[in-house]
Amino acid sequence: MRRKERKRNDRPGRGEGHPPIPPRDSALVEGRTTARRMLVLGAALATGGFVARQPLYSAGVLVALPVSLGLYLWLLRSVKGAEGLTPGEAQKVFMRRAFIRMGLCWAVLLLSAGGGPAFLLGVLSGLVLQMLSYLVEAFFLVWRKP
Repeated sequence: MRRKERKRNDRPGRGEGHPPIPPRDSALVEGRTTARRMLVLGAALATGGFVARQPLYSAGVLVALPVSLGLYLWLLRSVKGAEGLTPGEAQKVFMRRAFIRMGLCWAVLLLSAGGGPAFLLGVLSGLVLQMLSYLVEAFFLVWRKP
């Protein structure tokens, strides 16, 4: 008896009744890349603080890193969640979250002022990791050989 050859789409687990695999969202992929870059930069800044014998600076970076990462992912989720909204409503949601994010960053900076100048600079460095990750990406784009 001849075996029935399966087509590529006939694999077990991909038959009828199973939803197709959704395409990858480029915004989420880019968001994950930026988040990884933020983690690497935060670790590099904290390590640099320890090497320079500034443990308070390193502690400030390590305290601000999860705050910065969480606020970035929260803002990214607002962009992803705005798919069904009109452009005006989506902008309102994004701007509201951006202002809340800015207020939380100011609150974290004010609270960290009691830890001394090195700790304050470490927290500030940790909070601007998103911007630093974009600057690193721009640097590599400009200096990449064609």
